[in-house]
Amino acid sequence: MTLNFPQTYKPRPHELSTVASELKAEFRGVPTVDSVLTRIAENETDLITCLEWFCCVKGKSEWDKTKCVEVANDSSLELWKAAKKVKWLKNYLLRSLLLNFALEVKITDSLLKTFNLYHSSLFANDRLVKSIGSISRGKRKKEGKQGRRNTVK
Repeated sequence: MTLNFPQTYKPRPHELSTVASELKAEFRGVPTVDSVLTRIAENETDLITCLEWFCCVKGKSEWDKTKCVEVANDSSLELWKAAKKVKWLKNYLLRSLLLNFALEVKITDSLLKTFNLYHSSLFANDRLVKSIGSISRGKRKKEGKQGRRNTVK
């Protein structure tokens, strides 16, 4: 039996160089939490790329450390509100929450706290969000009981 693969494109270095020089003018650097939050405030959520959302969520923990608790929580709430409109962001945030619960992959406290406070009002008819909210409540109850056991001796 012979496998015939389609002929692949043979790159030509001069073409790659041309493409790179055109992209260089468009490259704005690594997206920051501030730049994404500014675009959310300007009601440009539909123009924010997946890369920008990813960098924002990944950088949020360090960013929160430089802000007061109120600003950290308010900005996280804005991310959850944006997630109502942007399916990719919603899925990424929910995946991050589940990883936080299952594998203890830490997400920023402000995202966790605002999810716990607002998920039922922001995503009232979303069964997946309700299920994750139930997991979160169960996890918090379990942690609360363990904390009390450790303090009572």
